Amino acid sequence: MALITKHFKEKELICPCCGKQKMGSLFMDLVEACRVISRIPFRVTSGWRCEWHNREIGGHPTSAHMEGLAIDIARSSPTKDRDILEAATKVGFVGIEIGSRHFHFDLKPRSHGRYVLWTAKSK
Repeated sequence: MALITKHFKEKELICPCCGKQKMGSLFMDLVEACRVISRIPFRVTSGWRCEWHNREIGGHPTSAHMEGLAIDIARSSPTKDRDILEAATKVGFVGIEIGSRHFHFDLKPRSHGRYVLWTAKSK
């Protein structure tokens, strides 16, 4: 499969049920920048999702994954996690979730126009 960026292959970002991939190119440029700044390889746990798959896994009905504006990556260690979060804030993600087993980064427009940081138990 084709490379989307220097460090991310298309197969990492496709929806597991339909095999499609519609990640935004500008969004992926930020993901790539985050990976380069942190100097840590990312293991993608969720990229683009079709509506059906998003519903099946209990994703938010207006999930940015369905717009190609979100990615989930596995967490690994406290030191690496800190470096990844610092890089994510530097590149400008507007939504950052710190899950127990993953990070979620997105560019979902929000009505209040502010950045959002939240924690959640990973599914």
